[in-house]
Amino acid sequence: MKYKYDLTVKELNDALEAQNGNCAICEEVLPDLLVYNNRRRGYAIDHNHETGKFRGILCLKCNSMLGMARDSQILLEKASAYLKEKGSYHNAAAARSKGK
Repeated sequence: MKYKYDLTVKELNDALEAQNGNCAICEEVLPDLLVYNNRRRGYAIDHNHETGKFRGILCLKCNSMLGMARDSQILLEKASAYLKEKGSYHNAAAARSKGK
């Protein structure tokens, strides 16, 4: 049976397995529970908003990030450059751990 995004539960499980059970962006471990036809919790089925084509499975934070950036690669690249120039939490944490 196919649901929204024209995916079967098996296809979705196969995609999750191909991603090693992790978010396709941050690689955070996603919950094991897969409820597809009614509601899903703990992860998002990412898709192209113009074509509806499935792209991957994301954690809710990464899915929100893409949504806030309006799926704009240009905007996300600018945000990345900004963090590289101004510093980021991850860069500061890495610098602190090197200083120990």
